Amino acid sequence: TDYDTIYDYDPLGWIGSFGGSASTAWFSNIFTAGNGRGSRRATREDLAAVSFYTATADAAYEIRVFTGVAAGDPVSGTLALGPVGGTIAAPGYHVVALPSPVTLTGGQRFSVVVKLTTPGYVYPVPVEYAAAGYSDAASAYPGESFVSDNGSDWADMVTDVVPPMNACLKAFSKTVTLTPTPTPTPSPTVTPTPT
Repeated sequence: TDYDTIYDYDPLGWIGSFGGSASTAWFSNIFTAGNGRGSRRATREDLAAVSFYTATADAAYEIRVFTGVAAGDPVSGTLALGPVGGTIAAPGYHVVALPSPVTLTGGQRFSVVVKLTTPGYVYPVPVEYAAAGYSDAASAYPGESFVSDNGSDWADMVTDVVPPMNACLKAFSKTVTLTPTPTPTPSPTVTPTPT
């Protein structure tokens, strides 16, 4: 209820974890402003928070937001926020409020990028995927979720990893109501009274 719109590709939530080589990995989702759940096709929104899951205690994170990104490249465009970092004491689901909102314009492509370190656990990326008899309804499409070992070289989670799979990473925005600027009415001209 704190936000107007939710952007995500994981309505079923955290099904498993992806990784295998190190306790640190990067993951990202690319969204289009105005296409989130609850969106009223606003011409302007303020991105106010993001959420993800952590598998261990004392997980360290960094969040970046890019605007005007190119399709398939989550770190292109303009770095609009970040890195914003911290440590999360307990494993589980966490909503992280951004220290300052990122303005989004309807139809603009933007990305949320998270670097996550899960101490002692080499599968840091929380993912939703289709598991037989459990999450069969999960779906994923190319160009949505990406993963990286170094934050520079990115793999599409559908075309380059294991389809169908998406990163469990949400973005929350508030609709900005634009107040129109009133146009002043000309002052009436006083007609002189004949004498």
